[in-house]
Amino acid sequence: MWGIKTSFIPILSFIIAFSIIIAIAYFAHILFKIYLHRRINKLFEKKSLHWGKSIIEANLVRRLSHLVPALIIYTTVPLLNAPSLSIDVTIIRFIQAIMLLYILGAFVLVFNSVITIAEDVYKKQRGKKRKPIKSYVQVIRIIVYFFSAILAVSIIINRSPIALFTGLGVIAAGITFVFKDTITGFITSIQVSSYDMVRVGDWIVLPKYDTDGDVIEISLNTVKIQNFDKTITTLPTNALLSEGMTNWRGMQEAGGRRIKRSILIDLKTIRFCDNELLSKLTHVPYMKKAIESLEESSFEGRSRIKTLSKTTLTNLGLFRAYIESYLTNHPKIHQEFTFLVRHLDPTEYGLPLQIYIFTNDTNWNHYEDIQSDIFEHLFSIIQKFDLQIYQRK
Repeated sequence: MWGIKTSFIPILSFIIAFSIIIAIAYFAHILFKIYLHRRINKLFEKKSLHWGKSIIEANLVRRLSHLVPALIIYTTVPLLNAPSLSIDVTIIRFIQAIMLLYILGAFVLVFNSVITIAEDVYKKQRGKKRKPIKSYVQVIRIIVYFFSAILAVSIIINRSPIALFTGLGVIAAGITFVFKDTITGFITSIQVSSYDMVRVGDWIVLPKYDTDGDVIEISLNTVKIQNFDKTITTLPTNALLSEGMTNWRGMQEAGGRRIKRSILIDLKTIRFCDNELLSKLTHVPYMKKAIESLEESSFEGRSRIKTLSKTTLTNLGLFRAYIESYLTNHPKIHQEFTFLVRHLDPTEYGLPLQIYIFTNDTNWNHYEDIQSDIFEHLFSIIQKFDLQIYQRK
């Protein structure tokens, strides 16, 4: 027939039939992809659904569409095992095995897209975006990859996957050794998440690793920190537990950041007040009323100076009263947190006058500005009290 040998007719018929199946599968693939794209576009039209973009970015449509031709070929290829074609059943089984591997690979990709979408939606939810779940997602992926690999091997060698799983007990010790870092990281991630020790966005400090910055990612084995000099430090996740770590989240959530700094007063300049100094200080803001109250031995207000007589009134005591009044009226100082202006033990460098207060603004730039403004003011006004700051000559 048409110059073709009779022995080649079954083979040629098989090729033609198989080509038709492939063509049908390909067009089904295209139509299914177009249909899914239209459905996704409709999802975008609904403002209440914010995860349509995540579906596209995860390539879910493209990966789902790959399942269609594989399923068509896998289910229709046995029809080619007709007596008239005289095709060896081994070829049919081989094609089906290839399709099973293809379906398995496509399924893994689809699952990976689905879990990526779920993670993305979780991050975008209010109140959830800072809690790290990436480590759990990675563990789920590892489990899926592991079982998929077992199924792939069982398809290739044409054996039951149950027999392969039974044999895994022999090499369990080896698997544990290979994945020991992953297992350790997973346990650490559970502890970090359960105790809410670290979240993405937290400002943490790890002195051992010279790390000071914001957490940008917590994964199964590593944690990434962007230091304030914009460098990125990558550390093992278990370093969050095994090494000393400071987390500044509590300060940020409380709404107050501590200022703890001392002014070193030259001991030689501390003295009792005379009328000339008292008269001069009455022109200093906050001091006129304070002096009048002190002279009456009853100072009212926030100051810790209680019942002082004129004979025990010192320029340092008035300076402390001024600092307290100044900070009490400062709009950027948190009045509900610890508020101290106190002496520390004298040293060879003078008497430390410590200011222990909290700002009501935790922003780093604002905090530094507030702290600088306060001490620049105190350094400038201290001379009005006939006091000097110790400075080594």
